[in-house]
Amino acid sequence: TVNCVGACALGPIVVIGGEYSGQMKTDKVKLLLESYD
Repeated sequence: TVNCVGACALGPIVVIGGEYSGQMKTDKVKLLLESYD
């Protein structure tokens, strides 16, 4: 389970290293993860 991040209006949300990325879709998640490569 995960804790609430309190940002429902931005959902779906991805949190990586304490940084929040909102309104994520599969293509945006892929680009975000590639930027951490």
